[in-house]
Amino acid sequence: MCGISVILNRHKTQTDYSAPLQSMLDSMIHRGPDDEGTLFVGTERTFTPEELANQDLPNAAHLALGHRRLSIIDISSKGHQPMCYQDRYWIVFNGEIYNYLELRTLLEQEDYRFETRSDTEVILAAFSCWREACFQRFNGMWALAIYDSQTEELIISRDRVGIKPLVYYCDEQTILFASEIKALVASELISTAPNLRYLKRFLKEGSLEYLPETAFENIYRVPPGSYGVIDLNRERIDLPQMTVFWDPATIEIDPNLPSDRELEQRYRELLQASVELRLRSDVPVGSAFSGGLDSSSIVLMVNRLLQEEGKAERQQTFSTVYRQEGARHCDESVFIDEMAERLNLSSHKVEPRGTDVIERYLQTVYMMDCPQKNSLMSYMFTYELIRKHGVTVSIDGQGADEIQGGYIFYLVNYLANLKFGVLMRTASSYLRLGDSRKYVLYGVALNLIRRLGLKRCWLRLLRLMGRPKNPFLTLNQRLVADIKGNLVNLLHYGDRGAMTYSVESRFPFLDYRMIEFWLALPERYKLHEGWTKFLARKALAADLPESIIWRRLKLGWAMPEEIWFKGELKDWALNVLENSTFITQFKPPNYRRILHNSQTNSKELQKFIRYLNTALWHECFFSSGNPHRGRTQIRGCKYLDNA
Repeated sequence: MCGISVILNRHKTQTDYSAPLQSMLDSMIHRGPDDEGTLFVGTERTFTPEELANQDLPNAAHLALGHRRLSIIDISSKGHQPMCYQDRYWIVFNGEIYNYLELRTLLEQEDYRFETRSDTEVILAAFSCWREACFQRFNGMWALAIYDSQTEELIISRDRVGIKPLVYYCDEQTILFASEIKALVASELISTAPNLRYLKRFLKEGSLEYLPETAFENIYRVPPGSYGVIDLNRERIDLPQMTVFWDPATIEIDPNLPSDRELEQRYRELLQASVELRLRSDVPVGSAFSGGLDSSSIVLMVNRLLQEEGKAERQQTFSTVYRQEGARHCDESVFIDEMAERLNLSSHKVEPRGTDVIERYLQTVYMMDCPQKNSLMSYMFTYELIRKHGVTVSIDGQGADEIQGGYIFYLVNYLANLKFGVLMRTASSYLRLGDSRKYVLYGVALNLIRRLGLKRCWLRLLRLMGRPKNPFLTLNQRLVADIKGNLVNLLHYGDRGAMTYSVESRFPFLDYRMIEFWLALPERYKLHEGWTKFLARKALAADLPESIIWRRLKLGWAMPEEIWFKGELKDWALNVLENSTFITQFKPPNYRRILHNSQTNSKELQKFIRYLNTALWHECFFSSGNPHRGRTQIRGCKYLDNA
């Protein structure tokens, strides 16, 4: 895990990039507090910051690579990056390749030799052996740049679903890549401004982390599941055409499935194998634990594997709870406690209060780079708790809902495409799930609209209403869309929340084998007999408490934001918005009416929070004629001073 930076001169002009590169690395110290390194191509060496400071070195280069390290696998100095292999390949790499030991065995059979125990060296050997085809063999998460000094090529790649971030900027003179936008702007080599088109859409729709563009003009995201090759031999160096090496849309339903019992067994085995790979670490491991089905399944598998090793007493879980009066509708501590007692876990909890939120809130806005859709406080407090207890790796339950059909709104797509003969019986079975009525009724209505031949008319009407999403997609089609969409939003927040506290979050449900398993299943294994995630519930019914397996109400890291913003955060939030000249151009709602009205619904409050986050984002990055100050500016931010 780390932060990476790449600076490339498009005209191959030799330039001293040492100061911009160091600024980029300094802006990402949270991603890699353990070590840092740089490479200036042309000098054919890597230099530590101490060497650069104390020696008169030739820093002029047309390519500069930088790396900040969070040491997890092979924590010795041999894991230092940029790393060289065969005196030819250089790499800066952010992430983990979990199956590196299996790949290393294969490569050793091909006479490749290794000097470290790191997954980074395995990546380089794999690239030497299989070139770009190596990415299809990796089971993990990554954003990386490999420089081939023999062919004079720079290879950029990002993992299948976009767990690890990679953004870039390009103008006539320079191309820059980095793990975070703040690193690009810290270089002072770029020209950017608020992307008003993006911000308008964000204020209307919510999170947009899956889009190529960002909230900053001229800054873009490298797409997940892709790689690109930049030819440095050309007179003018250009951005590469990205090649997609994995696309969930290509996964088809398997017509030759085994029995339901065999599928349940296959799921249990696959989940355990995915967790086992992600337990590989040379530093302490824990789990962010909400008490829901997904995180309980992960905690269960971790427990089993540690029991086999005789290390179950080492298992720690970390949870954010809300037991105070008025916030208990967000609290899942009863389920957390039940699992802790059942498995004898070392369970750590934190209970945020409104007064605890403000300083972390400003930090959160800065760390997210682009405005976020809500406060994200459950992320921030949980990962802060993890780090306080000396844990560096967290194995978490993110991604299960998007591959297993876990959200209640998937009922719309499921019911809209059912055969009419089973529609009403199936629809009625889902009315017992919490907050399902509106989704059931809409799904039934869409089914009738489709059967009456009015589908095109309805889609046209939705577009006129500013709702372009197609509700007639099948459940599996909607899952694919969400893997490419909403899941990317959640992964962005998970990565930034964990990295704020130098914690690496790992997601067994997003093992590509797990995704392919679920997308190949017919819909009845996901939504069935009035339940979501039906196969997952059946498969673990004998292993988890009945109260968790057959729980009807899903919270999903809920936060008592209404209590906060109508209580202790109200004056602070109103002060932010009413003093922001930037936000007025977006025709904001009546803030005071929203916070003072006892009838304010969740949709209105979420809209208020988006406006608040946008105002704070602009203050963090663009205020006082001195943009991109980052942490320094946040500490002296006027909104913090007035809190």
